[in-house]
Amino acid sequence: MKNRISYPKLPLFVYLALILTALAGNSHAIDIFVKPNVVPGTVPNTYATLVSALAACNNGDRVFIQPGSYTTQDLTLNKSILFCPDSNGARVTLTGGLNIHGFANMKLQILGIQCPFITAHSGNGTMRDTSRASVFLIDNKVTGNVSFDFDYYDLTCARMSIDGTTTMRYGNFVVSNTNRLNINTEPGGGSNNDTVNKILIVADTINQLHWRSTRHKMVICNNKLDRLALYAWNHFSGNTNKILNNEFSKIFIPTVNVPHYNFDISNNIISNFGVPSLVYTGGDCGGGWGAGCERGTTYSMIPFGTDRQIPLGGGSETVYSRGTQYCGTQPCNYNSNWTSTAEFPNKDVSGIFRWTYNGFTIAGSGGSGTLNFINIAGTADTLNAGNPAGEYYDIDLTVNDRGRRGGAYSIDNYNPAINSNGSKAFIFDLDVPAILNPSNQSVRVRAKGYHRN
Repeated sequence: MKNRISYPKLPLFVYLALILTALAGNSHAIDIFVKPNVVPGTVPNTYATLVSALAACNNGDRVFIQPGSYTTQDLTLNKSILFCPDSNGARVTLTGGLNIHGFANMKLQILGIQCPFITAHSGNGTMRDTSRASVFLIDNKVTGNVSFDFDYYDLTCARMSIDGTTTMRYGNFVVSNTNRLNINTEPGGGSNNDTVNKILIVADTINQLHWRSTRHKMVICNNKLDRLALYAWNHFSGNTNKILNNEFSKIFIPTVNVPHYNFDISNNIISNFGVPSLVYTGGDCGGGWGAGCERGTTYSMIPFGTDRQIPLGGGSETVYSRGTQYCGTQPCNYNSNWTSTAEFPNKDVSGIFRWTYNGFTIAGSGGSGTLNFINIAGTADTLNAGNPAGEYYDIDLTVNDRGRRGGAYSIDNYNPAINSNGSKAFIFDLDVPAILNPSNQSVRVRAKGYHRN
């Protein structure tokens, strides 16, 4: 991004903002209030406890909570409601966690809550791809983990702060932070040949991002990451998995048992990254994945195969190495199976692997040339130093800036300088063709967003 340009009239964006603002909240039947000092039964629709308020509410209601700290048991949320403080910018702190029980077409919004965990459960069996339980977690603080590791949930995390691990199968994780983000596959949901729906990971701060989803294509853009590990992905030839304009130090991609590459890895700033030296196949590494190798500079990965689970006690693994590996404080003892010296990508695999304008080239392995391998170093600069093609342009319509401030998902779009009282509708995904030809093109616009207030 160069000189920031202010556009006074943007009818399309205004139109979308109005639509999304209207859709962000459910039509509601009643507003229910939680005020700890109220005498039960004296004020209509007002309750002294969260438990009694949740028992009284129905689908479509809004539950407004007096800000403050509440000593509570773990709460169950199983209705389409808005659950939030009763004043803008306030926080409600709970000693208990939140258990989510989804159902078909559920729309649950949780805003401004601090709690130890948020956990989704399997639902009532009525949820499907076309009737997902939609859960919006907006501007919450979670001191432990967030887990939505079941099919047919559509989770949106926006402006979330999660101290522990976040696990999900489908949805969006935007402008948030978490120590570890697991994107697991969704065996019963999605489709391997879906070219429209995607999992959006944008403008976040994440220590470790581990991707195992084979049902949805990925869009990983403008994040600050320490480690990105791709174990399995949607390899349908009609999709392109995008890893654009991130800033990270380590990336791990399998080279064995890979059925198809379909990656565009461009415009990233990758620090402390040496050209890959070794990829080992097989072996145990001091007790299996997560036991020893994870503490050193090398990390073990399962190859892309039929088994999507990480072997906890060793077994067939792929390890991508940047240098000396240590298990704890001692060098690992490799067995005789650790013999491969392959570097990613494996050029004997079919598909497209675009590695462009990341500041350096990578060697790859294999010799048949089956892979459409586009390998362009670019320069170490950032300003105007990304891929110059129009599809990568910055939001001011200039050449891509490498790193988080460049491209269509620039962090400047998510952190506006002026947004009084959080009053603007927040559009976090606007899907518009990069190149428009109005004379003969039918333009389809898709957008996702929410309103904070």
